[in-house]
Amino acid sequence: MDSHNHAEFTSLITHQLREPLTQIKWAISLLVNGEAGELNPEQKDFLDKALKSGEHALSLIDDMLKADKIESGITDLFFVEADIVEILQGIVSELKPRAEDKKIDLSFDGSHKNIPPISIDADHIKEALLNVVENAINYSLPNGSVHVSALQKGGVVEIIIKDTGIGIPDEDALKIFSKFFRARNAKEAHIQGSGLGLYIVKAIIEKHNGKIHFEKNETGGTTFFIDLPLNN
Repeated sequence: MDSHNHAEFTSLITHQLREPLTQIKWAISLLVNGEAGELNPEQKDFLDKALKSGEHALSLIDDMLKADKIESGITDLFFVEADIVEILQGIVSELKPRAEDKKIDLSFDGSHKNIPPISIDADHIKEALLNVVENAINYSLPNGSVHVSALQKGGVVEIIIKDTGIGIPDEDALKIFSKFFRARNAKEAHIQGSGLGLYIVKAIIEKHNGKIHFEKNETGGTTFFIDLPLNN
């Protein structure tokens, strides 16, 4: 796809698809909130389902736009010295209510307080880490746990996100960071996703000269390891 066609494609997604969907979502939200009169339970149930479908479609479009920017090389990174521990603490605080709703014990080990600031694009790294922690919550069963920690390991900061979730089947392990790929057990569990989240995460981490991989936990679930260099 040449640059002209690429720009037209991005414009199509952004304006001709995203904006109408946003308006539809806004209108349904007003109805659900009773702005046009009280709804009976059946009407509210139908609209709640429509609202969730609209939110999922918008999330998919946003992920497609992010992936498109990454592939076309137009994702600009602005590196600053940032406190990765503070970023992780913020992510855990932000996702705590969602974890509690699912009866998931979300925790952060902040004992490694000697980790120095690192040079990163703070917004993109937060987006990537938020995605991995959010996935860990979404794919964990009630009464499970998600544990986040970080430590300095040689010339890198290693971020560890360990969950007690449904795990990743061995046959899917090599494809998990592929574009639009979703693991078989995730589909069977009817957990919504675009199949672009980990693809985008990996791209962001690699643009920071970092690495991401995962291991299967002996007691079930998955542990993701993200290494970010101390100096970029």
